[in-house]
Amino acid sequence: MSEKLGRQDDFVKPAPARGDEQVWTTDLTSSGLRPGTETNEPSWPCGRNTYMIRAMPGDLYYGDNLTVMRRHIAPESIDLIYLDPPFNSDRKYNWTHKASQSQHDAYRDTWTWDDRAKHTFAELVGEVPGGSRVPPELSALMLTLKKILHPGRKATLAYLSMMAIRLVEMRRVLRQTGALYIHCDPTESHYLKIVLDTIFGADKFENEIIWQRTPAKGLSTKHLPNNHDVILGYRKGEDRTWNSDAMFVPYDLDALDEKTLKKYQARDADGRQYQLTSLLNPNDDRPNLTYEFLGVTRVWRWERPRMQEAYDQGLVVQPGPGKVPRFKRYLDEQRGKPLCDVWTDIPPINSQAKEDTGYDTQKPLPLLKRILALATKPGELVLDPFCGCGTTIQVAQEMGRQWIGIDVAIRAVDVIKDRLDEKWKPRVWTEYGEPTSHDEAEHLADTNHYDFQWWAVRMMGGQPPKGEKKKGGDGGKDGEIIVRHEASGTLRRIIISVKGGQNLTPDFVRALDTTVRHEQADYGILVTMKEPSSGMRDVASDCGRVPWSELKDGKLGQRIRIVTVAEILAGVVKLPGKNETPRSQSSPPPPEARVGETLHLPFPTISKAKQRRGKALLPSDAPPPAEKRAKKKS
Repeated sequence: MSEKLGRQDDFVKPAPARGDEQVWTTDLTSSGLRPGTETNEPSWPCGRNTYMIRAMPGDLYYGDNLTVMRRHIAPESIDLIYLDPPFNSDRKYNWTHKASQSQHDAYRDTWTWDDRAKHTFAELVGEVPGGSRVPPELSALMLTLKKILHPGRKATLAYLSMMAIRLVEMRRVLRQTGALYIHCDPTESHYLKIVLDTIFGADKFENEIIWQRTPAKGLSTKHLPNNHDVILGYRKGEDRTWNSDAMFVPYDLDALDEKTLKKYQARDADGRQYQLTSLLNPNDDRPNLTYEFLGVTRVWRWERPRMQEAYDQGLVVQPGPGKVPRFKRYLDEQRGKPLCDVWTDIPPINSQAKEDTGYDTQKPLPLLKRILALATKPGELVLDPFCGCGTTIQVAQEMGRQWIGIDVAIRAVDVIKDRLDEKWKPRVWTEYGEPTSHDEAEHLADTNHYDFQWWAVRMMGGQPPKGEKKKGGDGGKDGEIIVRHEASGTLRRIIISVKGGQNLTPDFVRALDTTVRHEQADYGILVTMKEPSSGMRDVASDCGRVPWSELKDGKLGQRIRIVTVAEILAGVVKLPGKNETPRSQSSPPPPEARVGETLHLPFPTISKAKQRRGKALLPSDAPPPAEKRAKKKS
């Protein structure tokens, strides 16, 4: 094996080759295969698996899907992968939630040719020791693409590098009978198809499905409007799961198209629509099917007993004396209208629809139902590594399929949990990846400021503000809680401000106090990652107590209270009454209802990279090396 391919999978060892074919076996029963089972992989069982905890059906992961696939998903364990990754186009940010700045920022980096993108590209071309094993054809392709796209289209090269390294892992986890469907738009679909041809094999290409997402609009004056998406389908092995019955769309008898209505214009005494079709055999040389029936001799499709039976049932009719008998084919007995690879019958999500979750490019349920019906059977396992608002997961659950979902944003994971909880009791999901310790919370604060804010507000039982949260000053408001006050029985409003940085000053307390007064709220809670200074506590005390109540045990007696993450995780934070914050989609249940819902991992989903000497690159599931500090001017 070439040194450029990196190290072998931890659990995979080469077996003796037969002829020119390299056969791979596995030693771990936990990998999803029996010991010694042949995987029938090509000469490169690509990917890299630092196997730790195997993902199970119903698992919902918060984190980078590359890391999750490498650490948790066993080889050849998935029956179908559907992914709707971020589009590299003018609509490239629209797959994110309207109010999710963290998801917006996380995917924006997808098109940035920065150190992380360069590192991923280096791993793809075999320049990273211990990196993902990729086929030499893919390495050659990426080098060629760099010559074509760099420097003029560096964003596209960054996007393709991000997708290629993940598609390698997706192929690794697919069963031999599995398939992959990737949803994209025409801007980059041609590049993605070349990458997929290289990873899966051009002979494994199945379909390019065109989905008309919107009707054509007359806003474009210099070119035709772009109103469709592309769905590319690939299989892994020669035989894959395929349900031919799902290739037909049932007829709507009350809304037939003109062509069908013209074909089935005849009606029987019961009002059933039918047409008369031929009973003649296309092969003239069939002596056993040549006979006289109703005075007409022909080569028929059926033998005489079956023909007579159909005639007795009224299904064979003779239009007139001496005319050739024909078969009465009823419309309501047909399989339906056959599907083609251009889908125009599934409209996009209406903004007023009940299933709308706030994602501008949320895919409609019927679209995913069609794909899963075609490519999976009940009980099979579906993976969505960019699960967003969870449409794939909901459809899989409804159709009796098992599922695993991954998303990089906490808000997306919350949306999915709400969708599932609304429809199924008891709970059908298990969540991984969110902080359950002080160190994990600190790491989240350092690496993803917006998700840390969301997590902290949610852990307090609050609701983040509605609408898009912009960068810059937020007036000290990251969320709010509505409580029913213990003493008076009235509803009171609490403003939450979250600070995850290292530098804490009394100005944060003053800003929150100003916001509480401006919002005409009753209290303010400042959540900090680090211990607050004595100066901050003094300023909070100077903000005064609420003038209208005497609170038991002094709980939240001050207008502004400072709470640390350590106190939240320890469960010692108490509110001055029952939490009655309105529940809406993507808002969490209060802390007391969330006990045990998040299972602790023995490591963070996104791990910190240890500092290393020299110029050796790290695998792409770890952050790139920190930039060297600029030398001080003498």
